[in-house]
Amino acid sequence: MDAQKSSDPTLHVFEQDGEWHWAITIPRPTGNGMKVVAYSYEGFASEEDAREDGQRAVREGEWRASGARRAEPSHSGV
Repeated sequence: MDAQKSSDPTLHVFEQDGEWHWAITIPRPTGNGMKVVAYSYEGFASEEDAREDGQRAVREGEWRASGARRAEPSHSGV
């Protein structure tokens, strides 16, 4: 298993106000803490749905878009 590079994104999935969300972080350039580079604006009905959409966002590189802070779910409605 390969070690994760320091610049690799990390996917976080969490429940907030009864909905599931995801966020993608990368290490801060200064080495102190993590920087949120993308997150789901809309909530998901399940943890699995949020995780699948977050993994899609990581694969498609949505977190690399300049100034991109949020990503819409890839499916319609929750």
